[in-house]
Formats: sequence, structure tokens, C-alpha cells
Amino acid sequence: MKRSQSCVDHSSLILMASGQLKPLKDIQLGDVVMSPPVKKGLGRKVRVIGKDIGQQIVPNQHIRIKAGNHELVVSMDHLMSGHPAEDYRVMDLIRMRYGEDEVVQVTKANPEFTGDLLLENGGGYYANGFAVDSMLARAGVTVKQLDEFHAMMAE
Repeated sequence: MKRSQSCVDHSSLILMASGQLKPLKDIQLGDVVMSPPVKKGLGRKVRVIGKDIGQQIVPNQHIRIKAGNHELVVSMDHLMSGHPAEDYRVMDLIRMRYGEDEVVQVTKANPEFTGDLLLENGGGYYANGFAVDSMLARAGVTVKQLDEFHAMMAE
């Protein structure tokens, strides 16, 4: 499996099904998170079946997006509601947990560690209030491939 660079900062707070927030780095397999709704509504509860956290090896591939009182460090190619993060500009509307909000700032960022979640039945999740897609799911990564990759990296 090729290492994905499409990730969010590992300290981003993920919305759990309980309503609590938990850093991405602390999410465990089997945890249940909230996934944004396909159309309108409150979203759905989904189980985490895979997680990838790693140290970034390619600098200058991430941006910090600020909207309202929220900010998220994400790779430029990570999809947010189906759109690459790098496509967002100041004054664009971006999908958030509570609806849409206006982007107020976009700057370069260089997180040391990033990650992504693989969810049962695909879908995305909320990171720091932003609706983000699971790039592992979009790339068609399976739990088996993720396990094999982690085993190889541990050797």
C-alpha cells in the first residue's frame, strides 16, 4: 500500500457519536464517530475500522483553513465535502458540523504527524468541526491492506 499524504493533523479533534471530542491520534479501532450526512440532517454514527497515523515526509503539502472559530490543518489534496482543501479561498462557504461557514483564512502549515480514519461503510468524519472525507476509503484501501502496511512499517 502506498503511504497516503492526504491527511489531517493528528491532534485534530474528532466528533464522537457520544458528542465528545477526541484527538485523532487517540481514536481506537471500534470507536464510533459521527459521519456527515449524505444530504441534510444530523449525520450518522459509524464505527472506525482502520486508522493511519504517520510522520510527514513531504514538507509544504498542508494548509491551515480557518472558518468561524474553527481551524484545521489538512493536506492540500485532502477532500472536504468532495473538494480538495487547496481549492478553498477566503469567503468560500465550507461545510461544518453546524452547517456552512465562511472561510476567513488559508495559510501554509507543516504538521509533524498526520492521519486519517477508515470507517465502516465508508464516509467521512468531523475534524475540528469541519466535514472531511476519509481519503483511505476514497482510495479503496481495505482493512487488510492497512494491517499489512502497519506490519511492514513495524519491521
